[in-house]
Amino acid sequence: MRRLAVVLFSTVLLVAATVTPAQAAPQWKLQFADDFSTPVPLGAFSDCNHNVDTPRAYCRGLTGSTRSNWWAYPRQWPDTATQRGFAVGG
Repeated sequence: MRRLAVVLFSTVLLVAATVTPAQAAPQWKLQFADDFSTPVPLGAFSDCNHNVDTPRAYCRGLTGSTRSNWWAYPRQWPDTATQRGFAVGG
């Protein structure tokens, strides 16, 4: 009986590990995914004050697909947590 329980538990873990979030919650619609396979050097999210508040916003420090897919708020922008008085703000 114990062996059967271990096999069943292992099977459940394997199935759970292969299900994507979109499959696990069918009412959700995946909007964007990135496998983070492109190395980005420390400090590359820099000089991000270009076309702010538009779909064309970019960080000059990023290159290639990373530049077109990712963006960071410019340094002078306060983060939402700080604006709301949460201690986690930066």
